[in-house]
Amino acid sequence: AENLGYKGESTSKDKVNTFLNQWFATHPGWLLVYDNVNNYEEISSFLPKTGGHIILTTRQRSWPINFNIICIKMI
Repeated sequence: AENLGYKGESTSKDKVNTFLNQWFATHPGWLLVYDNVNNYEEISSFLPKTGGHIILTTRQRSWPINFNIICIKMI
């Protein structure tokens, strides 16, 4: 968040997450990558709603239907 301009004195998750969601909404074209996600609930509040794209990797098979899922077979 600091690299994107966050200057708030509080580093609470809620304040930083609010700042980041506003930044993502006003700066289109970004790509956010979450690697090795354990479950949707852990990251759901950190998923921006507009402005760019999100890739996440996981070994979990159950995800909400609003995701495009691409299964990759390990060699």
